[in-house]
Amino acid sequence: MNEDAVKKMKKLISISLEKEEEKRLMKDFNKIIDYVDKISEIEDDNIDYLENSRELNKLHHEDSVEVFENTEEIKKNFPKKLDDYLAVPKYIGE
Repeated sequence: MNEDAVKKMKKLISISLEKEEEKRLMKDFNKIIDYVDKISEIEDDNIDYLENSRELNKLHHEDSVEVFENTEEIKKNFPKKLDDYLAVPKYIGE
């Protein structure tokens, strides 16, 4: 990663960075690139990538519907309601 790459990235994602932040970003990205290069050197010809997927089949279960009879008790204990619905705070991800 060099200064030109940082300038392109800043333009693409519309951010502004101080010179010191740019240097830190280049340093961090170069560490990541070095790490990926190191991982790519690992000999993986004899690895069965599907071996672990066999274990995932054991996690499968059928969905089932359970009827909960005491919904009024939940509604009564809920702090805020809108008509017949339970109101929760609005959350927009970070």
